[in-house]
Amino acid sequence: MQNTVDGFIDSGANLPREQREKLKEIHMEPSQLSQKFSENVLDSVNALERYVEDVNELDGLPKIIIDMFADEAKANGYSGYRITLNPPSLAKCMQYLENENLREGYIVHR
Repeated sequence: MQNTVDGFIDSGANLPREQREKLKEIHMEPSQLSQKFSENVLDSVNALERYVEDVNELDGLPKIIIDMFADEAKANGYSGYRITLNPPSLAKCMQYLENENLREGYIVHR
């Protein structure tokens, strides 16, 4: 019981209303910053891409991944294949891609 009471006190239950509101804002700030950081990371991942015209550069990749890259290129108004930093794309490229130059540095900002 005492732990529950102490928890309320630690959360500002004994503070005047203005100070409780300030404490509430302080507690919310880290979660808001974390959310904003996650959104920025996602935006950055989505912004990095590479378009490949020659399917031979994708040797080693499973056909389903090559087809996915082709679909992504078409969806973005390009021919060829679109490779991104999205985890499924990146993981398959690192695992299967035979083209060493493309595998080592295939992402450029477009």
